[in-house]
Amino acid sequence: MLALAAATRVKGWFSRFRDVLPPGFDMYIGLEAAARAVWAYEGERVHGLLQTEEYAREILRISASDGPKAADAEFERRVAVRMRRQEILTRSDNPVTFTVVLGEAVLHRTIGGPAVMARQLQQINERGALPNVSVRVVPFSVGAHYGINTGPFAVITFPEQGGPVTAYMDNFTGHLLTHKPSDIGRFEAAAAAIDRCALNEPASRNLINQRAKELSSAQPS
Repeated sequence: MLALAAATRVKGWFSRFRDVLPPGFDMYIGLEAAARAVWAYEGERVHGLLQTEEYAREILRISASDGPKAADAEFERRVAVRMRRQEILTRSDNPVTFTVVLGEAVLHRTIGGPAVMARQLQQINERGALPNVSVRVVPFSVGAHYGINTGPFAVITFPEQGGPVTAYMDNFTGHLLTHKPSDIGRFEAAAAAIDRCALNEPASRNLINQRAKELSSAQPS
């Protein structure tokens, strides 16, 4: 825990948003910002580091159904956090190496309507073209795979002496951060199993482009 605390001493912009974040999520943002690399799996939605503002607003509106509404200042601050987090991918000083595996369902769940979703998929491929970002898709044709059991999670690694490998999971009631070696072994094994099911980057890019074109053609002329 001391090592994790040291890693999250990258005190910065996210500290002042603590009041609108889920309890403890500012710690995860700190870990994400301090990371050397993040590997993540998402089976139902686009990962936050890849979301457009339009898509993020729709996702956050769902989670805010019993709290701040779209017009509220708190909601706007949550959107701002989501967008600001993404700077770790494009910063000039040691951008984070980000590897994300998406379930194909993410491409077909039309959040915000066809136009919003088409732009979102285009942005995924734009981010995937960055040298430090890798986007891959587990296609429906694989059938059952390990990610169905795990749900979304991330494995975070840090620069040497920056902290232990850490795994993160979130769900409806809270989140889990762990660096116990036995837990990390299981998360890394799950990540390897999911990786084996995913398409390579060019095939994933083609699948994403195909879905984006389908959505674009579905829009009224």
